[in-house]
Amino acid sequence: MDPESLEREENRRIRELRRTIDLVGVALCTEPLTVDDALDLVNFARRRTLELFPGTEDTFELIYAPRLARIIRERFGA
Repeated sequence: MDPESLEREENRRIRELRRTIDLVGVALCTEPLTVDDALDLVNFARRRTLELFPGTEDTFELIYAPRLARIIRERFGA
């Protein structure tokens, strides 16, 4: 793949990741969910992140997990 194609593909994956995290965040805030449902959504986001960017477990845990955990805490309590 040429560098331009690689950049387009990476940008596409970044957009998809942002969309996934944003949609999971909205669902956590607005959908009628149990705590288990909410945790399942976070796990889905984690799996999708690793599909798009293999080997980025640490990045997910540093950037996205705290954001989603905060939403869960605010909605369901500690």
